[in-house]
Amino acid sequence: MTLKKKVLVGTLATSLAVTAFAGLPLSSKGLAEKLGVGVASAASTTPSLDKLADRAEAVWKAVEDKAGVKAKIDAFNDFYTNGITKQEKLDAIKPLTDKLEGAIELDENQKIALLDLVYATWGDFEFPIVTSKYVELLKNEDVAYIIKQIEKTAKVDVTVEATAKFAVNVLNRVNSKLSNTLIKDIVKNQDALKKVVEEAVDAEFDRTSSTEAQALYSALVPAYFANKQELKDTLKLVYNNVNGHLPDDLKAAKVEVASKLAIAYWAANKPIGGGGGGVGGGSVSTGTVSDFISSLSALKEKLATATAEEKQQLIAQALKDASAALAKAAALDVSALISVDGDKATVTIPESAISSYVQSIKDVKQALVDAIGTSEGLVIADASFNLGTVTQSNVAVNAAEAVLKQLADVGVGHVAFVVNGLTATLPVGGEFAKGIEFNVSKSAATAEQTKGLKAASDVYNFSLKLGGVDVEKFAQPVVIQFPVNAEGLDSELLSVARIESNGSLSFQGGDVNGSVIVEPRYSFSSYVVVENKVSFNDIASVQSWAGRQIEVIAAKGAIQGKAAGVFAPKDNITRGEFAKILVTALNLDNADATSDKFSDVKSTDWFAPYVAVAAEKGIINGRSATTFDPTATITRAELSTMIARALKTVKGIEDVKDVDVALAGFSDAGKIISSLKAGAALAASKNIVIGDGGKFRPNDNATRAEAAVIIYRAINVK
Repeated sequence: MTLKKKVLVGTLATSLAVTAFAGLPLSSKGLAEKLGVGVASAASTTPSLDKLADRAEAVWKAVEDKAGVKAKIDAFNDFYTNGITKQEKLDAIKPLTDKLEGAIELDENQKIALLDLVYATWGDFEFPIVTSKYVELLKNEDVAYIIKQIEKTAKVDVTVEATAKFAVNVLNRVNSKLSNTLIKDIVKNQDALKKVVEEAVDAEFDRTSSTEAQALYSALVPAYFANKQELKDTLKLVYNNVNGHLPDDLKAAKVEVASKLAIAYWAANKPIGGGGGGVGGGSVSTGTVSDFISSLSALKEKLATATAEEKQQLIAQALKDASAALAKAAALDVSALISVDGDKATVTIPESAISSYVQSIKDVKQALVDAIGTSEGLVIADASFNLGTVTQSNVAVNAAEAVLKQLADVGVGHVAFVVNGLTATLPVGGEFAKGIEFNVSKSAATAEQTKGLKAASDVYNFSLKLGGVDVEKFAQPVVIQFPVNAEGLDSELLSVARIESNGSLSFQGGDVNGSVIVEPRYSFSSYVVVENKVSFNDIASVQSWAGRQIEVIAAKGAIQGKAAGVFAPKDNITRGEFAKILVTALNLDNADATSDKFSDVKSTDWFAPYVAVAAEKGIINGRSATTFDPTATITRAELSTMIARALKTVKGIEDVKDVDVALAGFSDAGKIISSLKAGAALAASKNIVIGDGGKFRPNDNATRAEAAVIIYRAINVK
């Protein structure tokens, strides 16, 4: 049996064992009667959806209601049907529908039907799923639409009737194999039943074509995902609490439970494999890439008769669509490759896991060249390896030199490792090209570790080997997305904190984006995300316009007081101070950065690494070719120009097209030095510098409070 076939057979066996055979009577006689052993009609060759429904109903009626099983299932079904609002269901299925966006269009009723389908097929638990519910869903027109859309995306074709036919054929094969001796074994051992079903599914696959098998695999919505231990434990917890009464904490968690269902279903059942959408190899289906390439023939026809302007628009759209297709193809599920040893989960990425994505990139590039004459402007997405949900506290991901070289050769710049909500994005070139061994462990944060600050994450400890050699520092940054729980916390005050060897915390900042905080790292250590509330005793005079901004920038570790509780808001900001604030706030800081460009900046100066980064990126120029003048003050126009350069470097913001228009609102715009006008205009256009009474005050020295406000606005520019 091929690997693909083994996966299909095993998955379908599980699905059928927990649906068509749900609720087995607890006696040999009851089982024999229910399955119809010896009954002539067992060999029916004209199965249908109605026949499957009849059999399902017989299954449910045959269940002996030991320990109130039926009552508990009814209670749980009532909870799902009546205890969750329509909006909560839409929110719950959002993780799945978001991933389907662009491939399948679903209205609200169809989205809820999709959640119903996931709910009805969650699988192998202590309690049986009522098969008739599954059959009812197959009859539901919204579910039928979903199945057809999924089949269309996977480029296979199957009817709901064919799905029922397949299921009943398998049941009939099982009937023909059962004997009284085997029935006794099955009563004691659910795995024995699964084995019988697996053999029957195998035989049915031998009879069908590979295309039919693929289609049926998708259409049956297999319950393989139910073997994920975390999901199983979650649902068992819910089940065990359903006894005619739902505790408040269970009610509060109902959407989370449903979301985990949807996410787990998607992770296990999205197409994985190359070519026609098969199973195996660890890489994703390139269906969207194929669709894009197919669309280029129509593009060629449009280009043939288009004007110069229209051609430019068509080419730009083609590059955008190609980039989007590759972004989808770059999501690689490697959860099936995980090996476990005690409390450690390891994934070693084989070349086969990237082959489909690498080929997709080559195909898209060539197709673009054939259609529009170039692939320049194509954005090649980072290869993202998703490990799914891992229960072990230690995780290792290994990518050999050969894997990284293949990716680099086609233009992939980074690899992303995704596990339990955490994402680490590493370069594939430079020192990383020799091979990556990435390790992360986590543990619950303690008050001692956070120094009494409220934690928004676990404590994560990272280590890295490049080419088999341990490294503590690296020239290219590794970008970490930490999952956070900000409930009850001020999300603007969240900061990644490095736990130093002496136990103290060093605040690194980070950008909060939904449920994650993003922070680039040039070295590894132990980190935790905390709510960092910083207070000063001398900011009352600026509280109304700068108080919040000072609090946020200080929480990120970008600006510090001059003494305990002292901010000195009206003091002029110096060039050295602003270099640190700007570089840290925009997550450009590298504590090991050095530069010998300026004779007045010593390597031991506290501002040296920040000046080195700012100068290297062209954000802050020296006063001359060899002097930086770190203690000098900064004018508001100079500060605006530094901010503008940083935004162009970090966020890709472009200069304004008409400088005079952008500065027209300031009566003193004519006082801005010509070399600083473009930067001042960009800062004004983004409302980073608003002015005072219609004046820019370009040549006034900027204060520490003004610097905090301007930096705060800059980091929030989209």
